[in-house]
Amino acid sequence: TQVSKQPDVVQLFAVDPSFDRDDPAWTADPPREWEFGERFLYENDPDRLLFLGRLPMIGLALLLAWIVGQFAADLFGDRAGLAALALVALSPNVLAHGRLVTMDVPVACFSTWFVHRLWRHARDGRRRDAVLAGLALGLALATKFSALILLPVLAVLAPLAIRRDGRSPIRRILAGLGLAGAVTVIAIVVVLAVYRFPSDPGFYLDGVLRVNADHDPNRAYYLLGHFRVGGWWWYFPVAYLVKTPLPTLALLAVSLLPAVRRAVPTAGGPRDLAFVAIPALAWTAVTCALADNLGVRYLMPVVPLVAVLASRAVAAA
Repeated sequence: TQVSKQPDVVQLFAVDPSFDRDDPAWTADPPREWEFGERFLYENDPDRLLFLGRLPMIGLALLLAWIVGQFAADLFGDRAGLAALALVALSPNVLAHGRLVTMDVPVACFSTWFVHRLWRHARDGRRRDAVLAGLALGLALATKFSALILLPVLAVLAPLAIRRDGRSPIRRILAGLGLAGAVTVIAIVVVLAVYRFPSDPGFYLDGVLRVNADHDPNRAYYLLGHFRVGGWWWYFPVAYLVKTPLPTLALLAVSLLPAVRRAVPTAGGPRDLAFVAIPALAWTAVTCALADNLGVRYLMPVVPLVAVLASRAVAAA
C-alpha cells in the first residue's frame, strides 16, 4: 500500500523495515503519515535513523555525478566528462539536496540515466541500452510523479534513436514508436514491481491525483521582495539563475557559441544535442507551468543536463 504522496522507490531505499506495522497512525485509511513518522523517529534513535536513511540518497547523488560524467565523455570526450562530473559534484543544489530523503536528486539521477541510455541506443543500436533506458524510466516514474514528463520526451526522441539505414521517414517514425512502446512496457513492469503488483489498476493515477490534494490555492509565494498568490510562471528561470554558480552559467553560454560547436562536433550532430536539450526544455516548461513556487529543487533534473552541455566549452579549451 502506498503511504507517501510520491511513489515508493526512494522510500524503499531509505526505510527501516523494523517499524511497528500495527501502529494506529500507520493502519488508518488514509494513513496519518506525519503523526506516524514523528512518533517512530523520536521514540527511537533519531540521529542514527537519519544518518542511515540518508546514506542511500548520498549514493544516488554520487551515481548521478558518474552518469553525467559518462554522458559528457561520450558526447565531447574525456576532458568534458571530468568537467561535467565536477559541475554536478560541486553544484550547491546537488550538495544541498543530495543528502536528504527527498525525490529531487533521485529523479534527476534516473531521468538522466534514461536519456543517456536512449542516446547510446541511438549511437550503437544495442538492445541492451534500450532495456536499460526502460529500467531507468521505470525507476524515475517510481520515484516522482513529475517523471511522467519523460513519456512525451520518449515519444519525441525515440524516432531520433532509429538509424536511417536507407529507411523512409515514415518507417523511421514507425520504428521509433515501436521503440518507445517497448521502453514504456519495460518501465511499466518496473513500476508494478516497485508497487508489488497491486490489484488496483488505477493505483498510479490515484497517487497523481493525491499529490497536490492538500495544497492551498490561496498561498502567497515570494520572489525578489514580493509576495503573490499563485506565484509567477517565470519564478523557476529566475530561481535557477540565482542558485546556479556563475562559472556554470558562463560555461553554458560559451558552449552555445558557434565557434565552440564547430570546434567540438559530435558524431550525431544536432541529433545528439537534441537528446540533452529536449528533456531539459520539457522539464523547464512543465515545471514553470505546474509546480508551486517553492524552490529551485523542482528543476533538479535540469542541473545534470546543463552540466553536460556546459562541458563542451571545456572540451574546446
